Amino acid sequence: MGLNTVTLAAVNWGDVYWPRFGQRWLASALRCDPAPDRIYIATDKPIEGLPEQVTQISSDGRFLGINEIARECGTTWLLFTGLDDELLPDAFADIEGDEDAIAFGCQQAGESTALAFPAGQDAYQICWQLGYNPMNGGAMYRCSSIMEIPFRDYIYTDEVFYAEWAYFGKRIKFENRVRFIWHRWSGANSWPANQAGEAQAKEFKRRLRDGLIQKGVPE
Repeated sequence: MGLNTVTLAAVNWGDVYWPRFGQRWLASALRCDPAPDRIYIATDKPIEGLPEQVTQISSDGRFLGINEIARECGTTWLLFTGLDDELLPDAFADIEGDEDAIAFGCQQAGESTALAFPAGQDAYQICWQLGYNPMNGGAMYRCSSIMEIPFRDYIYTDEVFYAEWAYFGKRIKFENRVRFIWHRWSGANSWPANQAGEAQAKEFKRRLRDGLIQKGVPE
C-alpha cells in the first residue's frame, strides 16, 4: 500500500444503526472521489448483502473495534465515522502531513445544525487538563499511532483517547475544511450527555495527571 493509503472505518452494534443508516453511509462512501483504499466495519453480528469492497470483522467491543481495524487494514491512515454519518465526495482528498492525526470539521445536520470544528491546537495540547472534550468534528488517524495508543473501553472513549494522546505528545494537524456530515438525532448513542461518561473521563484525566496511566497499556 502507498504512503497515504486510507481505510474508512465504522463500528456497528445492536439492531438500530445499520438497518436505519447503513445504506446511506455506504452510498456516500462509494461515491467518494478519490475513493478510500479499503472499507471496514467492526460489528457484533454479521451484516448481510455488503458489496465485496467492504470487509467486516467480528467485534463486540463497540469503539474498541477501531483498534482491531487499525491492526488489520494495512493502510497508513484510518478515517472513522459513525454509521449515521455521510461522507462528502472529497472526504479522502488532500491527505498530507507527518502528524499522528488530521483533525477537520463536520457539517452537523438533523436535530442540531451547525459546523462542528475541533477547538484547535492550543486546546488540544491541554485537553488532559480540561473538564470537557474540545475535539469536536472529525479526524483521520495514523494506524500505527492508534496501535501505540489505542482507544480504551470508556463511555466517552474519544475524550479519554484525546487526553492520553495529548498528554503523551501525539501531534495533530488541524484543517479548515469539512469532510463529512455528522447527523445528530435523539436516538444516537452519544445523545444526550451522559453523566456517568463525564465522571469516567474526569477520573481518567486525574489519574493521567497523577502519572497512574501507562501509555497505551490496558488498565
